[in-house]
Amino acid sequence: SGTDLNFFDAMLQRDIKLNVAVFGTDKEGARTDVMFVVHYDSAAQSLDLLSLPRDTRVSVCDEVIESYEENGHSYNSVTKLNAIHSYSAGDDCCENTVLQIEDLLGIHIDHYIKIDLDAFRKIVDAVGGVQVDVPQDMDYEDPAQDLYIHLDAGLQTLNGDQAEQLVRFRKYPTGDEGRIEVQQLFLQALAEKVLSTESILSNLPDY
Repeated sequence: SGTDLNFFDAMLQRDIKLNVAVFGTDKEGARTDVMFVVHYDSAAQSLDLLSLPRDTRVSVCDEVIESYEENGHSYNSVTKLNAIHSYSAGDDCCENTVLQIEDLLGIHIDHYIKIDLDAFRKIVDAVGGVQVDVPQDMDYEDPAQDLYIHLDAGLQTLNGDQAEQLVRFRKYPTGDEGRIEVQQLFLQALAEKVLSTESILSNLPDY
């Protein structure tokens, strides 16, 4: 509708600086397997991504410990960053993870977004797929996770299912570092597609 478009126009023209934490959860929704912080600066027209490896070792910060103890949750005082979410419950899952990231990075997080695998696939399909240069042939199967990855190397437009395969693939020569690099490349391409004027006008109802 016209009202929605006016809202988007206002958002894009306003001088906005935001830090947004984005969490991608596993199939069970317990752990944050993908975590990154987006810094958006509307005046500079820039969108920067900082990936946070899920296995990053952290000492649980005081605010999160207080939350755990108030709610009777068990936890390890030194743990992996993605476990902060799983030790919590309800809305505290993301809020505690935000607190831990703020403590880790020394920054303020303005908002957070939590995306499960189903929502991720739907977002990619809603924008008509995302063009990505897949860096290598990807073949991996794990029936226990209902994970079947079969992608050829090269420039191609990935649909939602294929995009999930790309971001979940882990068999890189450089290990998790390679996975993070590919995730960042994909997320930058997705952000450019989602925020383009053409995509907003044609996909607003799906958004």
